[in-house]
Amino acid sequence: MPSLLSVKGLRVHIETPDGTAHALNGVDLEVAEHEIVGLIGETGAGKSLTAWSVLGLLGPRASVVAGTAEFEGSDLVTMPERRRRRLRGRDLAVIVQNPRGALDPLRSIGRQIAQTNRRHRGVSRSTARRNAVQALRDVGIPDAARRSKSYAHQLSGGMAQRVLIALAMINEPRLIIADEPTTGLDLTVQAQILDLVRARVDETGSAVLLITHDLGVVAHYCDRVAVMFAGRIVEEGTVAQVFGDPRHPYTRALVAASSESLDEQLTEEEDRSDPPNLVDLPDGCHYRPRCPFAEESCAAPVPNVPLGEGHLALCHFPSALTAIERGTHDDQAGPRAEPVGEVSR
Repeated sequence: MPSLLSVKGLRVHIETPDGTAHALNGVDLEVAEHEIVGLIGETGAGKSLTAWSVLGLLGPRASVVAGTAEFEGSDLVTMPERRRRRLRGRDLAVIVQNPRGALDPLRSIGRQIAQTNRRHRGVSRSTARRNAVQALRDVGIPDAARRSKSYAHQLSGGMAQRVLIALAMINEPRLIIADEPTTGLDLTVQAQILDLVRARVDETGSAVLLITHDLGVVAHYCDRVAVMFAGRIVEEGTVAQVFGDPRHPYTRALVAASSESLDEQLTEEEDRSDPPNLVDLPDGCHYRPRCPFAEESCAAPVPNVPLGEGHLALCHFPSALTAIERGTHDDQAGPRAEPVGEVSR
């Protein structure tokens, strides 16, 4: 499928009192038409920062120092802000975690949605009002016509989140970047919203970049998944590839942590799970201080190893976990004895 969003070599620095934080370290990411891509990883991995970089919404202390983020062939990084602003809300939409902070407290929710529809689609006031009410119905707001006259402070957290989703979807954008879009929703409403998003993607050829901590949601709704750690994509592939045959130790830890029990190796990994210092990252593999399989050679530049159709792992020894599970690994002559190579991502 043609890519709607193609991120290449994206690097972002943030100035802090302790020095320059290397927050994104060469992110490569593709989102194609008709697909939902899940972006997962622990807090601070760089998931939301990737989204804000693409959208041009970085704070004053953060800056893109390298890389591109092409949306339908145009680079969002170098695009003039005026043009990028026109895309946001029309062809590019975002759903954030904090709905109350994103909604205007001085305007009714119906008016906000209708004005967005008018601004980007040029419809009449009466059509925009009807579209706004329908958008609220689509996300499960009961008595949508009456509720459209409500203000943000009159809504529960879950209902405010649904309003934000309606606001993002009103103009049928080509790409939705959804940062924990179902936070605060009960399971029934969560399923309803995600079913709606999935249907829109299938019907219109649009796409979604879904940032979430919920691996169950990713497994059920996403086509592909990318795993982030310390500002890098450390593994990517289809959901079946990444969850069914994880090849990066960090991915393995995430998948195991979502199950009911952890094996001894992963318990040890949890004991080492201090967040990485982005001001002073280790050479080579950033995960090696926490990796139970790390060797001296892991300090070298890390290869991005192809493991099958569309399945990649940023690891010197992507077959080590599989060998250990099969009982064939030998510390002296096992699969880690010959690293794949030293190819910088």
